[in-house]
Amino acid sequence: MENVRRCPGPRAGKSCGAFLSKPEVDPHSLCSTCRDSTTTEADLDSQEQNESIFYISQPASDVTLLPDAVENISEPKPPSPVMDDQDQSVLSNVIYAVESLMGKTKQWLVPKGFTTTGSNKSYGMEHPKEVDSILVSLDEVLETLAEAFSEDKESMQKLRAEAQQRQLAKLRLNLTIGEADIHTQIDTRESTKCLIRVTKGPKFKEVFETPHRGGTRNPRWKHFIEANLTDLCTDCIHLMLWEEREEEKKKKRHFMKGSTPEAPKCILLAELSLRAKDLLAQGITGWYDMENRFGETSNTPTRVHLSGHISCTSDVECDALGSYEILLKCLLDHERKKAPHDKKIGPCTDLKDDLVLGTSARAALRQFALVFNVSAASQCLSLWNNVTILQSPLDWQLLLTQFNSIKASLVVGAYSEGEQQRLSQSVSDVIDRCIACLKYLEDCFPAGHPEQSKLQLSFMLQTMKSIQTHPKIRSLLSEDKNFSLKSVVKAALQGFSKQWWNKIQDKLTQHSESKSEQLQSTLVLTQEVFNVLQNLNEFYDDVFMEEFDICCLKASYPVIVKEMLETVEPIITEVCQSIPKSEEEIGEDGIMFDFLIGSTLMKIYKNIARIWLLRCPHLSSAIVEDTGIQMFSSFFEDGIENQLSLTQDREGRCIEQAIHKDILDPVSPSVHFSESLKEVKAIPHRFKIWWFEMVWPDQEDRAVFLLKILRSLLLLSISYCQGLSKKIDFILQESGSEAKEIANVKICVVITNMVTIMNDMKDYHNILGFRFLHSQTKEKYKKEIEVMVNMSTLNIQNIMQNFTWKFVNAREEFLEKTLMKLCQEGESLAFLTEVLYPTIDALRKFLDVSNAKIILENLWIKIIGIVRGIVDKENIMEPEFYGNLLKTLRKIYVDLTPESDEALDAESAETDDYKALVEDLSLMEKSSSSLISLYYKKQFEEQTDGTDLSTASLVIRTWFEEDNKLSVDVIMAKDIVVPPEEAHKAPLEYYVKVEVVSSEYQCSSEKTPVIKEDPATFDKLFEFDLDQNCDSEHEGTLILTLKDRNLTRSDTRLGESVIPFSSIPQRQCYARNRYLKMFLPTVNEGQQKILETLNRRDADKTASAFLKKLRKRHPEIADVMKNLKQ
Repeated sequence: MENVRRCPGPRAGKSCGAFLSKPEVDPHSLCSTCRDSTTTEADLDSQEQNESIFYISQPASDVTLLPDAVENISEPKPPSPVMDDQDQSVLSNVIYAVESLMGKTKQWLVPKGFTTTGSNKSYGMEHPKEVDSILVSLDEVLETLAEAFSEDKESMQKLRAEAQQRQLAKLRLNLTIGEADIHTQIDTRESTKCLIRVTKGPKFKEVFETPHRGGTRNPRWKHFIEANLTDLCTDCIHLMLWEEREEEKKKKRHFMKGSTPEAPKCILLAELSLRAKDLLAQGITGWYDMENRFGETSNTPTRVHLSGHISCTSDVECDALGSYEILLKCLLDHERKKAPHDKKIGPCTDLKDDLVLGTSARAALRQFALVFNVSAASQCLSLWNNVTILQSPLDWQLLLTQFNSIKASLVVGAYSEGEQQRLSQSVSDVIDRCIACLKYLEDCFPAGHPEQSKLQLSFMLQTMKSIQTHPKIRSLLSEDKNFSLKSVVKAALQGFSKQWWNKIQDKLTQHSESKSEQLQSTLVLTQEVFNVLQNLNEFYDDVFMEEFDICCLKASYPVIVKEMLETVEPIITEVCQSIPKSEEEIGEDGIMFDFLIGSTLMKIYKNIARIWLLRCPHLSSAIVEDTGIQMFSSFFEDGIENQLSLTQDREGRCIEQAIHKDILDPVSPSVHFSESLKEVKAIPHRFKIWWFEMVWPDQEDRAVFLLKILRSLLLLSISYCQGLSKKIDFILQESGSEAKEIANVKICVVITNMVTIMNDMKDYHNILGFRFLHSQTKEKYKKEIEVMVNMSTLNIQNIMQNFTWKFVNAREEFLEKTLMKLCQEGESLAFLTEVLYPTIDALRKFLDVSNAKIILENLWIKIIGIVRGIVDKENIMEPEFYGNLLKTLRKIYVDLTPESDEALDAESAETDDYKALVEDLSLMEKSSSSLISLYYKKQFEEQTDGTDLSTASLVIRTWFEEDNKLSVDVIMAKDIVVPPEEAHKAPLEYYVKVEVVSSEYQCSSEKTPVIKEDPATFDKLFEFDLDQNCDSEHEGTLILTLKDRNLTRSDTRLGESVIPFSSIPQRQCYARNRYLKMFLPTVNEGQQKILETLNRRDADKTASAFLKKLRKRHPEIADVMKNLKQ
């Protein structure tokens, strides 16, 4: 009974304990029931690991990524050196295994990559995935073994001969048929039974059958089959799914050979063929699609679940596990020695085929493990132990893969006590290596290899997590290793921050003596700090969060940032204070610091700003504020103040140079400002670019500095306008009359420049980014900005207004002389074409509508003033002169007020001054006789209105005769109002004086007889001979005066009435009685202007005679006459 064993597998939470029917070579073999029922994910991983354990990275002996701290990590002691006879025995057994499995075909399939499992999306069932394989020959395997064990050809031939004399190992297929998922047309009645028949070999001589399962489309068998394999390269396994019935169907069936009418009929439903070499390469466990053979083809194939493995039996006795480890170590050493120097790699290098164990070495290992039944668990542990003692950077992907398989094997008790002790030591070593890698995070997982570094870091953290969360592993560790790995990871990250800072600070500050060198070192330091924090945030953080829920930026940010601020603050403050405020403060050596874009100081500022802006969801504002970095802008305040003053001084000098070089010509026909404005317009954008380079953390300080920059820009704009005004003043003063003519264009350009600057100022605060401030800050400073802009705008408007008046005043004398000369010569309209039109055209061409209107308004006001000055001169000109002047003035008004947007408003241009001037000129252009006629015409209009109380009524009839005579028939006077001073004389002596005033004031008069009663009937007809040159329709006036005769003094005037010739009929037949209201005459405003005009004509006899007679006839208006200029 010594060969009888109990099954160690678990069942229902307890040990199975079933007796095994056959002796098992593997002491951990299970019974068929346990094998079928323990198909777990761990088993699958173990089975797959059987094919993938040989992928390891080549060490890089000359690349040391970890500093001295890593070297002090306790490394597991390597196994004791084996003796030569042991190596000889191992090599002999390996050759025996190779000859047993490759002796016939001389070939072996080796998988190219890791064996994995896929998933069927339709069913959610796992099935083996095909693995690409490489065909390796027997000679290649033997050659690799000879090189690994340093054996010559003769020795190898001898060992082969010995191996061939032994009884070769036998292969066996251990297959469990689990269940099927049938998708064919079958009847699921109880009488229906399904089974699977398995045949093996090229000729299918061996047949195995499962029990019958009926009444379902998902029959479950869990039937175990053992079959010997003769050749892995040629053997095939054929599975057929049959339906067995008691009654024969009438439909067509595919019957099994040998069935008789008495025997049950078997219907072939589906079949599947598998090659033994594929099963060995990709594993057996999984679902397989079968090819339907019965009924209509279904879109969903019939599937069968298989599990099991291929084993081997041999009569050779050896320490299989020990020999396997010796073989693995020899092959690893051999692979490291032959790896080329440029192929040596670190943990972040891709796992390529030429950087793993060669196919020949992997074939030898696989065949040895298969022949001597080295379990997958033991293979994984051997590879784990060998890889963890490597001094070179570890391949954490490989370690994690092996560790997962080791965990699965540890759960099912696959390791002996000695193996568990070795596992405990190696796991402890791995923990130490992980902590060391975290302390030198950037060296071990450089961001220069982003994809591989992230993968390797993730695998390392997963390894640590697996160690912590697996109870079996933790039970193997000593007390000093049973700690919270999460706290250890946090501490390791803080340690990384401290050692990184010490290293970078020592490196950059040891050779920084001068201020320039210190500033350059500070720049490099801040850049390095930003880079490492950015890498922690963008590169490492997501890995740590996913695996340990640790924010590595949160752990490192306070440590690094505090140290950085303490180091850079005194250097920055000293440099900022040394920035000059003006060009005069620059030292004789010419060495100076500045805060401009591209300067070292600006780069440092931007680096610190980027560090301050660096955020992640787990880095709270409290942590950032605790470092004090939000106050970093205070380091640079002196520098910004000094730089702003220096920039304003420099920009002012640039403006002066630009004005000096400017010839005040338009840039182009479509652009009407000059070259100097281009320089000035660029200044706000230079300030903007400079200001936008800085991200000012404090909104209040940012607004204050923005106001300072805005004030500087406004002062520069005002200075520019003042400079332009001074330049045009110089041009107007120094140049002659010819130059004054061309100054119109230059003046328009200057005005355009000023207006453009004035409009641009309104948007300066937006250019500088005022709109990006917080709403509360904007509202606080909005009013102050408006006041600043409005005051500056008002200053420029005053400059422009003064400049405009200077321009107009400078041309006043020229305009007046030209106008008087042309009016005297009778060519007044030439003034428009030669002088005024060029000016107006220039204004409208080079200025926009609004500014052209402003200049035209000023010019119009000035022209009115010039004409008024000419009119008011003491030396009186001829009426024709004033007529020309009036014609010119009206033409100018018409030309300035056409119906267009560019013109002046006609109503606004028709000012009171203009109206008064037109009225005066309208009088001054008339002859004296015309003025006298106009005087009486106005009296007639007032008489006709009848607004005053009449003193008498007069009835007359008058007409013109054909022989140029005027007939006047005075009929009667009545309703006579007696003056109070004449009442004592009643009855009064009434008579009517008839006067005819024709052209050139030719007067003739007649009187009626005296009548002493009211009404006084005269019935007196008078005839007057008129001047031949008199135009009876327009010139001449008939004056009728009612008087009281006095003997001792002048006759008393009781009333007067006038009739212009234009209102008298041309024939007697048209004459009718006219009832005239008589008034005591007064001088209205219109008559007074006429009298003033006549009074200025001292040399005019007609005017003098009229005024003299008027004074005599109207003593009551003496006061008015006294005010006239004598």
